Amino acid sequence: MQEDSYGGMSRTKEIDDQTLLEACRAAFVREGIGVSTRRLAQHVGVSEGVLFQRFHSKDELFLACMRLPPPALEGALEQALARKSVEAGLVVVGAAALEYLRAQMPVVLLVLAHPKHRDGSWSTHDGHRLLDDARTLHEPFAQLLAVHAKRGAVQGRHRAAIVELLVSALLARAIHVQLGVDDPAGDGRWLEQTVAALARGFAPR
Repeated sequence: MQEDSYGGMSRTKEIDDQTLLEACRAAFVREGIGVSTRRLAQHVGVSEGVLFQRFHSKDELFLACMRLPPPALEGALEQALARKSVEAGLVVVGAAALEYLRAQMPVVLLVLAHPKHRDGSWSTHDGHRLLDDARTLHEPFAQLLAVHAKRGAVQGRHRAAIVELLVSALLARAIHVQLGVDDPAGDGRWLEQTVAALARGFAPR
């Protein structure tokens, strides 16, 4: 190994970017935005110099860490399409979406709390908006409703509003659970009741 320009021993060849980012993301989530770069480096097992070789500032590192992964709900959609009723299908996709949102909520709240997010001075990393992948959360719900609309089970003009309402409700639930307002043990019953309430609005007349 070679000594880096910061006086530490470079380990850039021993740790890939994805592993580094995952370790730093976990440290940010545990210790908050104010965690030092020295502490971040300790969590990763490298010198501060290695961090600054790959990311020119702590803010750049934070941005790279906080990029959300895609929801990957294809399997849930396939299961949902096998259900006979639109309500049962929405519950299946909704449960998978809620699991994703709950897992990502600590990261989302950190992004929202960052001063540079609040003042709008940055919103992207490598040309990619931080929450772009999370926006694809709407797609499996829209696809499921489109299938049931063709079967006459859903009013076509209400589909977009139904998706927005359900995703918004799931997001609120994930936030409430993160804040300790709601008990995650009640997620299943809450989701069934929420879908049932929406079903009254999208049922054909």
